[in-house]
Amino acid sequence: MWKPNSLTASLLGALLLVPFGTGGSASACELDDASETGKFSETSKASYSFAESECLSLLRTLRDPLAPGPQEVAKSIESLGVGVLDGLLVVLETRALPNPTDPAERPQALSESQVEAMLTAIELFGRGNAFPVWQLRYGAAIAAADKPAAEPAAESAGEESTPAAPTLSVQAALQALGAFGGTEDLDLIWKLLKLDEQSKTKLSRNLRTSLVEAVLGIMARDQGALAHIQRTWDVLPDPWMGSVIRAIGKNGDPRGNQLLLDLIQFSPNHARLAACQVQVLGPTNDRRFNAELSGSLLKQVDSGTKEDAQAAILAIGVMEDESALPTLIELLGDERPGVATNASHALKGITTMSLHPAADVWKMWFQSETDWIKNERREILARLDGRDPNIVKAALREIGRHRLTRHELAREVAPLLRANNVSVKLEAARVLGELQSRWAASDLVEALRDPSEAVRNGAHAALLRISGRQFGPTPEEWEGMRFP
Repeated sequence: MWKPNSLTASLLGALLLVPFGTGGSASACELDDASETGKFSETSKASYSFAESECLSLLRTLRDPLAPGPQEVAKSIESLGVGVLDGLLVVLETRALPNPTDPAERPQALSESQVEAMLTAIELFGRGNAFPVWQLRYGAAIAAADKPAAEPAAESAGEESTPAAPTLSVQAALQALGAFGGTEDLDLIWKLLKLDEQSKTKLSRNLRTSLVEAVLGIMARDQGALAHIQRTWDVLPDPWMGSVIRAIGKNGDPRGNQLLLDLIQFSPNHARLAACQVQVLGPTNDRRFNAELSGSLLKQVDSGTKEDAQAAILAIGVMEDESALPTLIELLGDERPGVATNASHALKGITTMSLHPAADVWKMWFQSETDWIKNERREILARLDGRDPNIVKAALREIGRHRLTRHELAREVAPLLRANNVSVKLEAARVLGELQSRWAASDLVEALRDPSEAVRNGAHAALLRISGRQFGPTPEEWEGMRFP
């Protein structure tokens, strides 16, 4: 049977550990003596149940490049039953994978694919099965750390304080919790990190990675996690915040922009990193919020370092706030390194235009667009309601030449994908591809069902241009996709 190493013993103190065979082997027993922990038995042959042996063997096959991948191995491990769960935690802690047929052989060091398979298997078991096992291994240490610090007099009377948890054990606990946890488990993550003394001032690289992945896993699994992070943000020590901010960016949910906005406005130390995540999340569906976030980013351009300005400008470029265009045009002449270049990228992001990066060129374009909106836009849009297909198509071609207010223009054009005239529908699809507005995406996906093959092809081409993705021409492939 497997015994926990010194890392586990240090984490849990006198807590009794469940051996690998719990639930799957009749030979399960308790720890004999704390002094026996620290390595697998080298003097007697360890005994494994069938499920334990199969689990170890499946993981070891991942060293073979021709073997099934981590996902398939994880499914096979799940089929062995919950009795293997505790053993998976032991392997994560020790980072060592013994040979069930030859315990004397030197254990394998865990590979990335083996870790992936174990975490996927833990996720497949689900919280209902995994959490009780996890709680039995780590709950006592967390509870002890939550208790008020002992008085000096009590310590002198012989009471022992709970030892700090080694980073490796905390990392394993984090990884497992991220594999099955929900919103209610985020507070356990914060408590786990407190068990590692060093983390109060600086997270190790491994803990940073594990924290990002654990929080990311919970956010992807439970939509309520993001709101919980926002509510508990103030309890996080500063060294952990950067990892959580990165997890919010990796999660890809634009709702995370609310917390990022708060950081940009009120936390200068994290404003640049928050701006970098805004670039990943992109705009929300609330145009007023997008404008507010863009305005806060513009303030960062003026008040921060050149690096802050560079990150903020690129974030503005994805927020679709056209009110920022005049400021971005002026920044084309900024002498700070990288600022003018990033302003050019941001202008292209908002307008889809690739003009020469000179302020005079962009000012001329902006004035021309503003004049068209003031003097001609209303009349052109009115022609879209006409009965003559030629007049409608001419109006569509005119609209396709303009990019200012492109999202509003796309909303006017999209209904024509359902026109009675095929040539009008084709022109509408082409123009929507030119405008590259995500607001028209759902209409284009629906147009993939059009009876006309030409219209279906036109809608597909527009979707490819808007999304930058290489999906096929069937609506099922596009439904549910989030567009930039």
